[in-house]
Amino acid sequence: MPLAPVNNNGVSLYYDDSGAPAGSTTYKTLVFIHGGIFNGGVFQRVASNAARNNLRVVSVNHRDVLPSTAFTSEELQVFKTNDRKAHEAWLGDRLLEWVKFLAYFVEKEKIPIYDEQEGTGGLSFMSWSLGNNYAIPLLGSIDTSFPSDKTGLLAKYIRSFVLFDPPYYAIGEPEPPYELLYNPLADPLLSSDSLSTTFVPWSAAYFIHSPKIVSSFSPTASLDTIPSREEILKQGLLGSKPDSEPSPTTDRIPPETIKSLTWSSGKESERDPSDPLPLITSLSPDMYRSFSDRAFSTAAKSANENKDTLKLIWPRAKVNVLVCERSMPICIHANLELKRRILEAERDGLRVPGESRDVKFWLLEGYNHHPHWDDPETFTKFLAGIL
Repeated sequence: MPLAPVNNNGVSLYYDDSGAPAGSTTYKTLVFIHGGIFNGGVFQRVASNAARNNLRVVSVNHRDVLPSTAFTSEELQVFKTNDRKAHEAWLGDRLLEWVKFLAYFVEKEKIPIYDEQEGTGGLSFMSWSLGNNYAIPLLGSIDTSFPSDKTGLLAKYIRSFVLFDPPYYAIGEPEPPYELLYNPLADPLLSSDSLSTTFVPWSAAYFIHSPKIVSSFSPTASLDTIPSREEILKQGLLGSKPDSEPSPTTDRIPPETIKSLTWSSGKESERDPSDPLPLITSLSPDMYRSFSDRAFSTAAKSANENKDTLKLIWPRAKVNVLVCERSMPICIHANLELKRRILEAERDGLRVPGESRDVKFWLLEGYNHHPHWDDPETFTKFLAGIL
């Protein structure tokens, strides 16, 4: 059972590794972080298609998803406070664990260094759904927040980040009122006992959204052509009722497989078992907003808010944002608001060509929130081409 030590207190992260493609010295490594319902095993079908695409796929269980180390009672205390500084400190500890994991893996496995000129080797960090609650803050972190020996080492390997269908929580976007956009998590008519069984198939269903929404992810879309938040909600441009075909992905997975793919948690099992979302969603939304805004600007403001700026971590790493066309509205809307913010940053001079991270949005036509399970062969080939 592969466990990567990420601090000196016995904390480890569990991971599965597809291994290096036979005979290849130029392969790319793709590290997956899962979301809020499924564990790292949900990417097993991508791993099965990795070698034929000259990829090495590593899927990691984040903290408190066994066999990774459970949170201590002290670490869980942060969820009993609204203190943003406490939230930032807790999240900072988790980000440091991710940095140490990546450094551990590249050193242990001696993966190929990123050759930017040839486009070979290197490592991409891919976060799915609520996994973006870690990846986006990492992109918005200042390089001096972590040990320079780790960030310096990883600078030789990091080629890109892939933000795979992030929801509202991950970018600090306020959730629309329940009356304007249905979300089972906010449904007052659902009992706590039925919430989890309702949300899982809803999140794995296929939705149809307005052509105005879909076209907004075109490379030529601008602030003038993207519908406003008010227009999106009042005109009902987001579909919130699942389409009848195809059926939800989870309806087509055997129950015993679903059980093996969903969380097996440590200390988090002490929470309300009917709650389908992890505790990380209760951290400060303003904190996530700050991280996501900063991640895509040219640099971070200094602590005293003067004109000085600080260097963001791995500023040359490009970012690919994957938008699944038929995903649930909390992801479609979040991705659109993220794109709007990036365009606004360009308009306001906070993103400067040649200085800011290269960000590209990809619309995955016809897919719901689970292309890695429903069409892994095509999806893996696509990933290999954009990393």
